[in-house]
Amino acid sequence: MEARDDSQLTEEDMKVAEKPKAKNWFSRLRTGLSKTRDSFTFNIRKILNFGKIDEDTLEELEDLFIQADIGTGLTLKLIEQIEKKSIMGELTDTDSVMNFLKEEFKKILERDSKIYFNTSPKVFLVVGVNGAGKTTTIGKLTKNFKQNGKNVLLVAGDTFRAAAIEQLEIWANRNKCPIIKHTEGSDSAAVVYDGVSAGVSRKMDTILVDTAGRLHNKVNLMKELEKIKRVVKKAAGDIEVETLLVIDATSGQNGLIQAKTFKEVIDIDGILLTKMDGTAKGGIILPIVNDLNVPVKYIGVGEGIDDLREFSAEDFVKALFD
Repeated sequence: MEARDDSQLTEEDMKVAEKPKAKNWFSRLRTGLSKTRDSFTFNIRKILNFGKIDEDTLEELEDLFIQADIGTGLTLKLIEQIEKKSIMGELTDTDSVMNFLKEEFKKILERDSKIYFNTSPKVFLVVGVNGAGKTTTIGKLTKNFKQNGKNVLLVAGDTFRAAAIEQLEIWANRNKCPIIKHTEGSDSAAVVYDGVSAGVSRKMDTILVDTAGRLHNKVNLMKELEKIKRVVKKAAGDIEVETLLVIDATSGQNGLIQAKTFKEVIDIDGILLTKMDGTAKGGIILPIVNDLNVPVKYIGVGEGIDDLREFSAEDFVKALFD
């Protein structure tokens, strides 16, 4: 599935995104994880239904875990634990294995994923590769923060494309919040410095900084992002800055590679995982959190403006295995 760049979104697309859904959040989460649940949880039960945890069963489970993008290292660790516990008589049937996996997944995913506002304002630098959905995610985050009583300033740090500035402006208008922007082709670092400085002087609660999408393997673009983060910190002074990486769940293992590279270059404080409803390989969330020790802060399971919510490991695991 080809990633869609934010600039390709039309007014009609954004109206669809803005329209709230009737279902409660857990129902939407469960529906959003249906592809992963059908290809992963259902097949685990199918493999285990023969009742005997032998070498063939373990091999089938190993293949399934890797296909679900759980990653080789974590897969081998889980298979080793299942083998050991089955020999000790702790895992004897399908339900006991499923309960073991539920608890292990919860342990892996349970990090402090809450967003704290320790300073006022607080700056969020939002980064990611092309097509991950950064600008749309910022629009949804803005609504979420405003619903929680925060006043928000948006900063159009993606100056490479006029469409990116225009789209962020649409989100600013719809969320009734101010925006700091320069013209297309302006120096991104200058826009970001002006935006953060303006947010501080206006005593905003929250400053959300959009950045241009950049491929993680382009050295010059990543160096530029390093510079932008330095400028943000300089403008912010003693104000807290949190760097959030947007990852498209449909990118699978490539998403893990992206996360590792961004973490090495600018460090990241949290993940915004989007488009979980578009993939059968939602297991990618596990190695991202496990290997990087970085929490998922928000998860997106649809195009609607209310389909991005704070991440809960317990709800995620329940929706995946239910």
